[in-house]
Amino acid sequence: MAGLFCGDNGIYGVKTKISLQVFPKPPFANYKTFFLPRKSAEISAEIFTEIRNRNIDVYDAIYLNETLIGIGQLEGVYPLWNGLKRRRAVFFYTIEANSEKELDERTNQLDKIILRKKAQSLGLEISDGNYAKWYYTEQGHWQLYHNLWGMYPAMVPLSAECTVPINRFSKILKEIELWDMEHADEMKKILDITGLRPVSGSGPIILEEGNNIGLSCGFDTSVSYFDGKVYKIIDEINMKLWKSLLERVARNGVQFSMLGDLLSRVMVDIGAYPEEYYNLMKSIKKTLDPKFILSRGKFNFW
Repeated sequence: MAGLFCGDNGIYGVKTKISLQVFPKPPFANYKTFFLPRKSAEISAEIFTEIRNRNIDVYDAIYLNETLIGIGQLEGVYPLWNGLKRRRAVFFYTIEANSEKELDERTNQLDKIILRKKAQSLGLEISDGNYAKWYYTEQGHWQLYHNLWGMYPAMVPLSAECTVPINRFSKILKEIELWDMEHADEMKKILDITGLRPVSGSGPIILEEGNNIGLSCGFDTSVSYFDGKVYKIIDEINMKLWKSLLERVARNGVQFSMLGDLLSRVMVDIGAYPEEYYNLMKSIKKTLDPKFILSRGKFNFW
């Protein structure tokens, strides 16, 4: 029965004990960073796919799109790349190995895959712009993952983490761009009040287990309190926009990693679950939590 509570988003019970399997850190590691040419989303998808097809073991393989890099440069998040003349997407990898021979072989395999895509290597040292080395050797992974959501101190993120097959994530990014253009008038209302337009997109895109990648999609936006006043219309617009974006990406085949109150109800409202599956969820919920005390409101169970 334990598996029932893994990924249940808190609706079936309260976890009181967990176990974590820990492995020794391998003695050898390597890390390289590359600028990608145009059509970087499609190119990075090809790189991710080839890594999986060749069964190359990576510690991490990560893609940072042009929007993320551009905003990061403007806000000083990426001081290593302040000298860039134009905004370019980035791909980097980190690998671990138990011998130098294993490390060299894996490095050569990855470099060939990436350089065939006309990518540009940024050198070996952090001072050369090798973001991957900072990420691995200086614990940068703790600071990286959500760094689209928080670049503007005056704004808050409305986002969601999800998993999608490698061959579909470039389509998801295009859908977010289309969604942004379609809701330009609503975003302008926030811009007119605060002077800041919501910024939509995705955080770093990470190769996950199997043939999947993980991405956090959403937008940064203003809060309702601005210049000494409360503008309720900002909250109303934000919730309307967030719900519509979640619906948009859900209909395009993502699987959300964590389902909060709003997102879980969105999934039910758009018919994302077959009736039999939803009824099974509801039946288990009623059996384990007959008064619907835990995670109230989720999945429209009441």
